[in-house]
Amino acid sequence: MVVAKVNGMADLKPRKNYSYGGCYMSKGDVRVVEVKTLLIMLAFGFLNGCYTTTLQYLPLILRKFGYTTFEVGISLSIIQNLFYVVHPCLLFVTLYYVASEGLLKRISSTLISLIVGSFVGYWLGALTASILLTNLSFLKVELKSVLSTISVTLFNKSLLQLIVGIAATTLPQITRMWDNLITEGFQKEKPKGVLALSLLYVCSGLLTLLVFPLTMTLPVTVHLFFQRPFFGVSFTLLILMGAFSQILVGMGLYRGRRWGWFLSFIFSIVSLLTYITNLASLRYLYPLTIIVYTIAFLLNLTILIYLFQQSIRRYFRIIDPAC
Repeated sequence: MVVAKVNGMADLKPRKNYSYGGCYMSKGDVRVVEVKTLLIMLAFGFLNGCYTTTLQYLPLILRKFGYTTFEVGISLSIIQNLFYVVHPCLLFVTLYYVASEGLLKRISSTLISLIVGSFVGYWLGALTASILLTNLSFLKVELKSVLSTISVTLFNKSLLQLIVGIAATTLPQITRMWDNLITEGFQKEKPKGVLALSLLYVCSGLLTLLVFPLTMTLPVTVHLFFQRPFFGVSFTLLILMGAFSQILVGMGLYRGRRWGWFLSFIFSIVSLLTYITNLASLRYLYPLTIIVYTIAFLLNLTILIYLFQQSIRRYFRIIDPAC
């Protein structure tokens, strides 16, 4: 009960407020879902369900259009890499700018929206793809056999999207709190090495964008686009994604953004592990390939060591707040 004075008299009438831990919130704050967050998660969940269900039958579809076993394997590898990078990244960016800080400010409604959007969206997408696949006469699959896989993949395929959604709705506030706690100890002047590293990423991305159109005139490339359009388009998207990613990392480093440091760190450590794996199979590589991989390995190792220099981490504010 809340006591207030009205015209000098004590008002003992209970107010429609809810108290928890000494904090009050009005009845209007008790919302069930966040509409924007729910719609975004439903849309991306729908795409996730469509992709996962279709991927199981994509080899049969490609073979129907004359793709060889090798071309089918390469196409599937490319499309899987594209989806597992582009889908979570687009989801993260969309939620980051549209529904940021929701989880820390409106915990219950945001969590409900993230969970419902992830699982229901996936289920709707998988159901839609199943119906469409059964209408393809050359596949000769029954609806019940396609639907039986939905329950198997529903949880694990939706879980990643849910994790990305939680991260996107909490990271802005965590980052702001991090910056507020760091009152001293960071470096404001841009190190020359950061400028060189940012130029390296940007130039690498621009060089890829300049050289790739020239390869479109090669007979092999023309054959890919006209005889194997799915493979050609997927390969083009993969190259463009890599080029723009490098430019994005370079811009983040140049502007001294914390996310630029983390993206460069991720790129470097993934590249290191990839080149170690490739160099482990020396007998299957040409001498020139070994030299190129070795140079790339040493370059990424140098970048990784440079990023962890104390002055560089202070510049990008990758330091723990002083207790």
